[in-house]
Amino acid sequence: MDPTLAQQLMKRCPRPSITDPIAPLDVDTPNRLDNKYYLNLRNNRGLFNLRSDAMEQSFNG
Repeated sequence: MDPTLAQQLMKRCPRPSITDPIAPLDVDTPNRLDNKYYLNLRNNRGLFNLRSDAMEQSFNG
């Protein structure tokens, strides 16, 4: 992960936290539908949320 992005996320989501903080998956254009999210992922500047229950379902049929 990009070190600058990691620092920004650590400030936004401190540990320990009473609440579950929300961070946008697309850090550059969170309110726009574009391909910037995928470009950021390729450059280590994004979050990829993978639900464990979806993974279990795909593996278990």
